[in-house]
Amino acid sequence: GTRSGLNRLDPQTEKFRQFKTHPNDPGSISNNQISAIHGDKNGHVWIASADGLNLYQPEKDLFLRFYPTKSRKAGTNHIKSFLDDGTGYFWLGTNEALLRFNKRAGTFSNYSKYPSGTGHPAQIIKKDKAGHLWIGSTEKGLFNLNPASGTLKHYVHDRQEPSSIASNLVRSILIDNSNNVWIGGVNGNLNLFLPERQSFQRFINETSKPASLSQRTVSALFEVKQGNIWVGT
Repeated sequence: GTRSGLNRLDPQTEKFRQFKTHPNDPGSISNNQISAIHGDKNGHVWIASADGLNLYQPEKDLFLRFYPTKSRKAGTNHIKSFLDDGTGYFWLGTNEALLRFNKRAGTFSNYSKYPSGTGHPAQIIKKDKAGHLWIGSTEKGLFNLNPASGTLKHYVHDRQEPSSIASNLVRSILIDNSNNVWIGGVNGNLNLFLPERQSFQRFINETSKPASLSQRTVSALFEVKQGNIWVGT
């Protein structure tokens, strides 16, 4: 997925086929700016874009489009984050709301408890082993949603509190094999959530210490089988 269309590589020929939107073709992909690609357990390929969700239909070689709203205003249906919860639903973050998509019905529902407005779009969504969703917003901190109870907790940076999350601009979340929640953000270093205290431990960049984090902004997190965590800055 790129900012200029979807590409499929044939490993045998080492050639790409490009899929791009065409205004007069409703079977083309809905938008050229791709934000996520997901293969579900049924073998279906879903593509999230800057203008809606797409399901590729290989037997017809076309895309089925799903729009969160009927509005054609630019950015309204921009899907920024994507999570398959494994129960037949997708959780999607757009510029306007947090949505739940029913795969079988092909319908969207707005999760009204999640705040909307400037700075709130869900940049990233992850699920922990308890089924809770961890949602990183663009500018308004971290949210923890229990879909079963509807409880929504909000964690924000507090300059006077060193155990608060270090940045409200969340860009990466990792749920490790031990169900620990790690968060990275813009100028926020690396944060480990401490559930018993409802607070955070920070791992920071210290220029005088070469064994510290290399930079303050953490944009990517990944855990390998041995339990080591790779941190991209």
